[in-house]
Amino acid sequence: MNCFITPMSFLPLYAALAIAAAPGEDRAPVQFEAIPATAPVRVTPGDHFSRGVECYSRGDTCGAIEEFQKAGRENPGDAAININLGILYGESGKIEEALAEFDRVLAIDPGSASGHFNRGVIMMKRGRQAEAIVAFERALLLGGNNLAVHYNLGLLYEYTGGVRYGKGFDAARSIAHYRAVLADKPEAVVVRYNLAMVYLRAGDRDAAEKELDQVIAMDPAMADAHLQRGLLMLGEQNFHSAATSLRQAQQLDSRLPVQEPLVKACAGLGQFFFDNGDYEGARRSFEEAQELDPERVQLLVQLARCHLALGHHGEAADLFSRALSRDADLPVMTEYADACSRWGDALAAQGAPDLAVTQYTHAAGAAPQEGRYAAKIAALYAGPLGDNGRALYHYRKAIAAGLAPPMAEDARRAMARLMREEGGLLEGYRALVAKNPDNAILRYNLGVFYQQRGELDAAIGEYKEALARDPSLSVAHYNLGLAYQQKGMRSAALREYLLAIHYDPHYYRASYVLGRLYEEWGAFARAREQYERALADAPEYADAHLAMGLLLRDRLRDAKKAGEHLERYRTLSGGATKKAAPAAMP
Repeated sequence: MNCFITPMSFLPLYAALAIAAAPGEDRAPVQFEAIPATAPVRVTPGDHFSRGVECYSRGDTCGAIEEFQKAGRENPGDAAININLGILYGESGKIEEALAEFDRVLAIDPGSASGHFNRGVIMMKRGRQAEAIVAFERALLLGGNNLAVHYNLGLLYEYTGGVRYGKGFDAARSIAHYRAVLADKPEAVVVRYNLAMVYLRAGDRDAAEKELDQVIAMDPAMADAHLQRGLLMLGEQNFHSAATSLRQAQQLDSRLPVQEPLVKACAGLGQFFFDNGDYEGARRSFEEAQELDPERVQLLVQLARCHLALGHHGEAADLFSRALSRDADLPVMTEYADACSRWGDALAAQGAPDLAVTQYTHAAGAAPQEGRYAAKIAALYAGPLGDNGRALYHYRKAIAAGLAPPMAEDARRAMARLMREEGGLLEGYRALVAKNPDNAILRYNLGVFYQQRGELDAAIGEYKEALARDPSLSVAHYNLGLAYQQKGMRSAALREYLLAIHYDPHYYRASYVLGRLYEEWGAFARAREQYERALADAPEYADAHLAMGLLLRDRLRDAKKAGEHLERYRTLSGGATKKAAPAAMP
């Protein structure tokens, strides 16, 4: 800083440059006092030089300039006058006039350390880094103000082409000059801060962290240091330390650009907690991040996952829904469906089946390929809601969407029971068929009703009518084959099973019943092929494992393989039986 020393001294040298910066950028807000000029001290009372010093001490810069100009006219070769005039011009913003005075000093005395130093300051102000470096290096060699020179050189070597920390900045020299300052003035906190930034840009993150820690210990109120430490910790994925430092920076200076990195730190900390099973800690961190950035959809998703893990299924479903309302393409439909389904389970357990149906319906809409949600709806209609018609509809929908074999078999058994018990439904289907005689699905469903009631001829008639309208209806071929087999017409049954597989190559239940039929005929190799095909399409189909195990054990004498299949059957079914289960309708 510029300060008046004694009434009879020269003005101090022009001070080291301070570089202004926007909040949050790297700053260099300190300056060092310049040493006094080395010319002889004037002692003649009342002369223009002394009056210039007096004017400066009173803050009268214009008066000081006028007096020094008069002194210069009287003593044109006195470098001390030019030094002080240059300083006064510089402080007044008259850069060109200041430069001219310092050039006169160097013309009079090329070895003037103060002349080179102050000329370097002017070059810094004009953005001419290379010329400033030359001037300061000369001042340093001539024994100039070492602290100020080292400090300014430290700043200058941070620049390349006028860009701070640009490509190719001389980190090593900048570090050396800052360290020279700190060796003599270790309490210079901003110099230490600048040194930390140079280390950081040079890739020495450990040294940067060490210096930043010292800066914060020396000046806990320096918001920029907390910000930079937070960013450093964020880069190291030390999310807890990053969040702590960034919060402190925000508290100290609300203008700092803290929000985005703090969101990342909180989100990273939340993910760390989540991955380590601390779902409550994860929820708190994600909530903090979401409060900072309510528009970030992924934070809603992460929060939803936390609530799902905590068993807060309603909250999870709501958060997934909000996220999807903002971005319908988010890959979270399966998770949303799971949250709705679990919420439905809880509602059903609480005795609110109608509300549970609503949640299962949301789940089915989000994941239509998952038949289990429709099966849950069907179970509620078949049970507490008492609507067998809707129960049958949803059971059929579940099976059509795709169910794991154990669940599919449960659904089929439930359907069979409803069809046997509910006479009104049969009449309803007859009326529907009468109104829509060309609807293949309705005729097929009517055939299923007849078959479940043991009216095989009526069932066969409806299946044939359905196939006349849609020959590719594989389930109709399958059920027609079952009806023929029940009547002892095994060749006709074989034909229909083959047609069912033709139209649906992955119809595992058709492969299974075809294998059973081959086994009845003694075609054990063909039976094995069909069981293998069924298990390839449905590895959890318990009946196929049982049939394969018994075939291998009793007919093909492969005890080892038989044991594997029978054990798998016991695992899937929860028990064992001595003979394969009969075929059932889809």
